[in-house]
This record gives sequence, C-alpha cells and structure tokens, in this order.
Amino acid sequence: MKRFAFAVGLLALGFAAATPARADYAVVRFETGYCQIWWDGSATPWGINWTKVAITPPGGEDTVPQPDPPGPRPPR
Repeated sequence: MKRFAFAVGLLALGFAAATPARADYAVVRFETGYCQIWWDGSATPWGINWTKVAITPPGGEDTVPQPDPPGPRPPR
C-alpha cells in the first residue's frame, strides 16, 4: 500500500510540474518610482498615478518564436 501511495504521489507531482505557466502579466510603475509586477495584464490599479511599462503580448506563449521542426538538412 505504501508503494501505491508513493506512485500516486509521484504521478500527481509529475502532472503538476507539466502544466504550463501563465504568462499574463504587466509591469506597472507608480508616480513615486516604485515598480510592481501586476499578475493580470488586462487589470489596472486604482488611481491615476501609474503607468504600464511592459505588457505581455496578446496570445502569451503563442507569440514566442518556436524552433524549426526537425527535417532534412539542406545541402551544403
């Protein structure tokens, strides 16, 4: 029974590690010079004393360049 519980725990840990990370964030700079990472890029802080400095592109990880798929190499 201990081996079964260990195997189930190991599988749960593997599935948790395999889930993709969220890439929706924004860097917000306040008027005082303090910067903070805002966890939701579409949300905005209250007030008027802030500016979004960096925002993730729409689509998140879909817009990150991917390596070329393996295939036949071109002749030299």
